[in-house]
Amino acid sequence: MDIQKLQALAVIQEAGSFSRAAETLGYSQAGLTYMMNSLENEIGLRLLDRSYSGVRLSETGKTLMPKIHRLLQVYDALNGEINACKCAQQATLRLAALDTVSTRWVPRAVAALKSEYPQITVSVISGSPMQVDNWLRDGSVEIGACTTSAEIARSPIAPELLKDAASRMGAIALRNSATIGGNIGNASPKGDMPQPLILMDAEVVLTSVDGERRMLVDDYIIATKKTALREDEIITKVIIPKQDFTHIFFRKIGMRRANAISKLTLSAAATVRDGVVVDFRASSGAAGPKVARSRKAEELLIGKKVSELHTCKEEFLDAWNAVISPHAMPEYRRNTTRRMLAFFIDALEAGHAPGRVDIQE
Repeated sequence: MDIQKLQALAVIQEAGSFSRAAETLGYSQAGLTYMMNSLENEIGLRLLDRSYSGVRLSETGKTLMPKIHRLLQVYDALNGEINACKCAQQATLRLAALDTVSTRWVPRAVAALKSEYPQITVSVISGSPMQVDNWLRDGSVEIGACTTSAEIARSPIAPELLKDAASRMGAIALRNSATIGGNIGNASPKGDMPQPLILMDAEVVLTSVDGERRMLVDDYIIATKKTALREDEIITKVIIPKQDFTHIFFRKIGMRRANAISKLTLSAAATVRDGVVVDFRASSGAAGPKVARSRKAEELLIGKKVSELHTCKEEFLDAWNAVISPHAMPEYRRNTTRRMLAFFIDALEAGHAPGRVDIQE
């Protein structure tokens, strides 16, 4: 039995139609229909009831689906362990060197290293003394547009919030093929990676025969399926500024723990120094025509002592309510987002240790 067929079945169950599921998976509707017919013929059971209004699980499908979900979770966990083992054996070494050093000394050093550790990839960038110094001080991360979400999820240098989003993106087969450039370019409000990228003020680099231009991901995505990309441009990379948050929070809500389309996502981050909130950010996905972020609301908390956050929490949460779209279950999205943000703010005021703030389930 092909695991990809079971993964596709799980997506169809959530999407409620072949067309929406095909769009999510990147398949043609005819190809997805053929895949499900093949699965049903293989096991000799009807799993789906099809109608003009959509598709839903048959009674047999409802009986089998809990076990299929558990199987997919085990499969994802196994692939995660396999990737972790591969990551332990493979690494990328990035070097920044002066022009004179990179041409004379680095090639021999790299050759010696590769002879002993052939599995290591070495990337070298060279420049003037000022450029090298700026690269070291900048601390930004550049990610090529064709980097897959699986590669980002296991990267030792990608920001944690982005790794959280990448590691929860669809099924393992999708994560091994879906790219950060595609996820941004698709401009779906339910896209996993644009949400933390917008929180981190990440930029996209757009390249054409006339040169390059950079803009914030928040400005690049205008609305659902609408971007600022010109006809002669492609996305070539994403640049994420150095992050120094002391506390982070990430939550994705879907119908399942694995292989789920986002119903709602939230990232929040704060930097606390000497008992004062010097930076606070939040962004919410699947909450409107594009990722929602309100810098005006964030300013209500910045500069406040953590011991005084309760005095402005409700004002902040009320301001955030206005960010959520009035369409598509607005009360659910507002109330759920409000509870998650309140949880994060309360954790800061309670003196939560630096690092990840998690909701215990």
